[in-house]
Amino acid sequence: MSDKKSTLPFHIFLKNKPSKPWDKYIEENIGKTTSFEKLIEGNDFLSSMQKLHAWKEVAKTCYALGFEPELIGQGFDINSIMGSVGEALTELLLPGDEVPINNKGYDISYKGNYIEVKSTVTKKVTMSNAQYNQSDYLIMHRFHKNTGRYYNTYLIPVVVLKNYKPDRRHSVSVDLEIDKWARNLMVTPERLIAFFNRGNEAPRSERKVCMKCHDKVLQRGSLDIRMLIESCVYCDCLLWEQRYAHYEQQLLALDARAIRRDVTRTERDQKDLECHKSSNWYFSRKKSNICGQSVLLKTLPAEFIISDNSISIHFCPSYYKVSKPPRDAVGIDVNFYDLYRLLQAYNGKEDMPVREFFISCDQQDLILLVRSGMASIGSDGGRKEFRIGQLVEASAEMEIVKFVRRLQSACSPNPNDVP
Repeated sequence: MSDKKSTLPFHIFLKNKPSKPWDKYIEENIGKTTSFEKLIEGNDFLSSMQKLHAWKEVAKTCYALGFEPELIGQGFDINSIMGSVGEALTELLLPGDEVPINNKGYDISYKGNYIEVKSTVTKKVTMSNAQYNQSDYLIMHRFHKNTGRYYNTYLIPVVVLKNYKPDRRHSVSVDLEIDKWARNLMVTPERLIAFFNRGNEAPRSERKVCMKCHDKVLQRGSLDIRMLIESCVYCDCLLWEQRYAHYEQQLLALDARAIRRDVTRTERDQKDLECHKSSNWYFSRKKSNICGQSVLLKTLPAEFIISDNSISIHFCPSYYKVSKPPRDAVGIDVNFYDLYRLLQAYNGKEDMPVREFFISCDQQDLILLVRSGMASIGSDGGRKEFRIGQLVEASAEMEIVKFVRRLQSACSPNPNDVP
C-alpha cells in the first residue's frame, strides 16, 4: 500500500514509530475502511482515548505502514483531523519528550526545543498568545485542499516571528501571501530533522558562510535577525536554516535552556515515580466494544480489557485521563508500583521512568511492550512475544506473568456485575 508519489520519508516514520497495541488491528482493517471513526470504534484502546489522540495514533500507524492517511471524506471538518495528522507527522520526524494532554503553549518538546505544530490547506496559520510566548519554533505543514495529500513544510523560529511581529498580546498569524519573509523558510522533512539534530555537525568554525552573508547579518557588530533568512537568498553557501543555526547561539542561550528543561523533566519524572508508590487499583466494569468484558482503570492513566481467559493492559499518561474512582469502583489489593518496578527491571532501565507499557497475557502467550524513550531505539519500545510454557521460572517475564494473573484473578468480571 505504498504511496509512490508522496515525498514523505516513510522509512524514517517506520524507524521512529514505537510499536502500539493497535498496529496489527489497523494494518488488518485499513484495507476495509479508511474511516478514522470506524477504525477507532473497533478498538477498545483507541476508543477510550480523547478523539484527537486517537486520530493521531491512527495517522502514525498509517505513515509507518507506508502511505498517507486519508484527510478528505472523513465525514467531519478537515481542520479537526488535519491538526492531529500534522502532529503525528512531526512526532515521527522529531520523536521527543512526552507532552501533557491539551498542552497550551506547544505541541512537541524535542531536545530542549518547544515546538508548536500547525497544519493548513491554505497559506495561513494562527498561533495563540500562549503559543507565541512559550514555543521556540513554529512548524507549518500544508496539505492539498482537494486531495488532502501532504504538500510542504515551513520552519519558523519564533524569535524571527517576534522580530517581524513584536509584543503581540493576542493571537498571531503567519500568512504566506502577506508575510513574504516566511516564504524563505520552507524545508523538506529531511532538512527539518537535520536542523534539530545539528549537534553532530561540524564545528561552527568549519562551516562556510560567504562574507556577503556575514556582512549583512552582522551590521556594525550587532546581529540583524531578518538577514538570517533574507540575506543572500540565492547564495549557495548554506541553506537558510544552516545559516540560522550558524548564528543562533548569538541569539539565545540555547544550551542553558536545554539544560534547564532537562532538569525540569527529571524532576517531573521523579514526582511521577513518587506518585506511583501510593497508586491504588480501582475498577468499574462495562461491556467491551469487541467481546468479553472491559475493566476501566479510573485512578491511573491506563486502559484494561479483561476476560476469563486473558488480560490486556495499556498504560500511557499522554493518552488516558486520570479521574477519581466512580461510586461503583472495586478496590484491588495489588500494588501498581510493584508492576511498574518489575517493568523497569525488565526493560533494563531502572533509572528511567516507564512512559508506556502494554501487556497481554492469556493461558499460553505473553506480549510485552515497555517504552522509556519516544522513538524505537534498540529493544526500548519493541513488541516481544513469549510462549509462557518456555519461560524460566525465575525470569523477569515470568514474574510479570504471575503479577498480571493475580490482577486478572482479583478483578475477573462477574456477569452479574455488568448492567
